[in-house]
Amino acid sequence: MIHSNPAVLESGLLRIDRKFHTGMLAFVDALACPITTVHPRAADVSRIMDPVILRLNELPYAVRVRERQGDSSVADLISKSTLVCGGDQTDWRIAIANGIPFIPVLEYDLGTQIVVASPAGTAWLKKAVRSARVLGRYLSSQSLLSSALEIHCNGYPIYRALRSVDSPRLLYLDSRMTQDMVIPASDLEARLAARSELLQPLKLLYSGRYEPMKGAIDAVLTALKCADLGANVELHCFGQGSQKAEMERLGARLPLRIFINDAIPFPELVAVSRRFDMFLCCHVQSDPSCTYLESMGAGLAVAGYKNRMWHGLQSASGAGVIAPIGDYHRLASEIMAVAKDHQRLVEYSRKARAFALKHTFELEFRRRTEAISAAMRRMGE
Repeated sequence: MIHSNPAVLESGLLRIDRKFHTGMLAFVDALACPITTVHPRAADVSRIMDPVILRLNELPYAVRVRERQGDSSVADLISKSTLVCGGDQTDWRIAIANGIPFIPVLEYDLGTQIVVASPAGTAWLKKAVRSARVLGRYLSSQSLLSSALEIHCNGYPIYRALRSVDSPRLLYLDSRMTQDMVIPASDLEARLAARSELLQPLKLLYSGRYEPMKGAIDAVLTALKCADLGANVELHCFGQGSQKAEMERLGARLPLRIFINDAIPFPELVAVSRRFDMFLCCHVQSDPSCTYLESMGAGLAVAGYKNRMWHGLQSASGAGVIAPIGDYHRLASEIMAVAKDHQRLVEYSRKARAFALKHTFELEFRRRTEAISAAMRRMGE
């Protein structure tokens, strides 16, 4: 299993994202076969937002951290594998050359890859060059994907983008939200009832990276605009990233209503999320962020930009409001309408919880592991 998830391996200790480790334990249990994971070395350990430190000799899976793409030791590992999951074009070519079946795990469609490669503020010439490179890699990947055993697509955008590829596709929605983490119906109803009886603010939550592609600044601007419109709202942000200082500067305009916090461990975030009313998500790109489903699991309505992922989720769930990308004025107006109409908040919150229950970690993960197991059985026939 070849991941883009960065790791540090030193003195027999592995520093890795908590979400990754939880997923690997589930893979080991479900597939019941030896698994080796491959990661890039983390250049900056602070970018591992919810880290755990584990003893390598106590893990039920093996770990390889590679220094660079094309590492010969990884190529040797691929050539001796039964099946390769994940990876990129270089890894797929090695698998094809050695007759090793492979299952790409993809989440970024072409548009998202271009946004990630050339974030806002990139000079136009540099942006053009980077976009051309991304397009070239994307086009070259299409023939390789046709050789895949199957393709696992994380989210609606990439699933739809690959509809013309010959290989079978599996759609799944990534989330760490297990069934027991989803807010009980009684707790949700109690929260909704309490809000209907009190003149308390509509509490907005943002969680994730404080980076341009996540629309972190726009989340603060949206809350400020809500206040300008007269809406009684609070915004609490939990995360880390390069835009934290600017978020704090903007948030200082409403010091008792906008709070910029550091990232907190996921189990703590799950508990904290249940105290809010709405998840504010101003992603300018269409990545399948797990924070959508995780917030819906807390019974939160969602207010977000019309990127291809939230557009698909909103259509499927009916769990919130939507506005054009970059139009935080419009998004604030949508939030204002919900703040004035308690029944809309009730409807969105119930639909959010119902959708999350249909797409818990267990259910989505079972889809993936059953597909991998079926593929391995076909390989043995």
